[in-house]
Amino acid sequence: MSRVSGEAAGGTFEPGRYHTFAYAGFDADPRTLTITGRYRLSGDAGEVEFSETFVLAAGEEPLSPARTAALRNVARLLWLAAGPSYYKTAAPRTVVVPALSPAEREWLEALYREGLGEFAAVNGIDLSARPVFTELADAAPAPATGLAPARRSLVAVGGGKDSCVSLEVLREAGEDLVAFNVGGHRAARDCAAAAGLPFVVARRTLDPRLGELNRAGALNGHVPVTAIVSLVAVAQAVVLGIDEVVFSNERSADAPSFWAHGLPVNHQYSKGLAAERRLRAALAGAVPEIAYYSLLRPLSELRIASVFARLDAYLPVFTSCNAAFRLEEGRRVERWCGHCPMCRFVFLALAPFLSRDRLVAILGADLLDDEAQLDGYRELLGLTGFKPFECVGEIEESRVALVLAARAPDREGAAVVVRLLEELRAAGVEPGEAEILAALAPGDVHELPPHAEAALRAVLSSSDVDVPA
Repeated sequence: MSRVSGEAAGGTFEPGRYHTFAYAGFDADPRTLTITGRYRLSGDAGEVEFSETFVLAAGEEPLSPARTAALRNVARLLWLAAGPSYYKTAAPRTVVVPALSPAEREWLEALYREGLGEFAAVNGIDLSARPVFTELADAAPAPATGLAPARRSLVAVGGGKDSCVSLEVLREAGEDLVAFNVGGHRAARDCAAAAGLPFVVARRTLDPRLGELNRAGALNGHVPVTAIVSLVAVAQAVVLGIDEVVFSNERSADAPSFWAHGLPVNHQYSKGLAAERRLRAALAGAVPEIAYYSLLRPLSELRIASVFARLDAYLPVFTSCNAAFRLEEGRRVERWCGHCPMCRFVFLALAPFLSRDRLVAILGADLLDDEAQLDGYRELLGLTGFKPFECVGEIEESRVALVLAARAPDREGAAVVVRLLEELRAAGVEPGEAEILAALAPGDVHELPPHAEAALRAVLSSSDVDVPA
């Protein structure tokens, strides 16, 4: 639980009166499989202490000494990754951290500076010169080895199209799979059930004081949550004796919305390739016997959509709409709200590969024939504003999706398609055939192990895209 002293104990919270954020300690209980991270904010206004917990699903047997050491190593990284959730309440200049290896320091500094890019932009903060890390005089732990994990894949399933594609790619290759989620929300459960796979759930509990301080004036905004979920997944793999953790982040995640103070402002930073490589390097010094990678890294969102459109079992149950994941039940929608950037992008990305009637049945409305959606689509296509702070594809591939959708006979006369195609042409940015092929072609920059790359290429070769002329 949190402890508050000084002026933070009541009334208004003043971020400028806190000067230091410190990592105050962590615990990893091998018996209860509970990880606890503690943090402290301090300054002229007193101190605020935070604590958050993660509870992992139990395996079939107690942890061996080797796995207990591995769990502690991963828990330490998880403790570090969860820190930005509490740091951001005041975003002070100084952060006191435990001793870090060079790989850990590079990973963590980037997690603050680039992972909090959206938060900084929204709050008018320059993170190019802060935070400044002050390391304590202890020692980074040695790698944990001797785990002897089984050949098995723990696949993070969020309930969206990408993880469903990963499940099918690996299943077609004959891999032994376990679906994993933090929180166990319905969309993830439904997708795992559609795949017919075991579903493992871990739990995260934020310090309740965080919400109280947000309401009292603390700074707030987006944090690099994929880094946190990734480490919970690795910790779960340690417990279950699994040798690889698979995420489904694509190459489109690398595209920032804009740059500020010399740093990319990217809602999806912790899904990007640079973040993946930094985390992999940190994990190599902690649990070298467990692999971590993103299976769909070579693909654009549009190419993933082309594969997903053929997976009939998942079409009725998947969702990428954030409104479906709201904590407050009264504000939560069934699957799709129909008026957010995620709904617009998913509808657009699938439009070249699914019929109009099928898409409308899934999302509940024809978003490409609703003029109220025009301004939102203009942002996705880079015609106004900037790429939304959401997990949406690159501007270029959204333009390609629109051009391909316009070629479908059942889209003829669709209001949004007609208007936006005219605007792309007027601006001189309508994609040609070369741009279309580039958006759909797989890339060769990734961290896939050979067996995963072979599995992905096998599925791609058997599901070539039929591009409308």
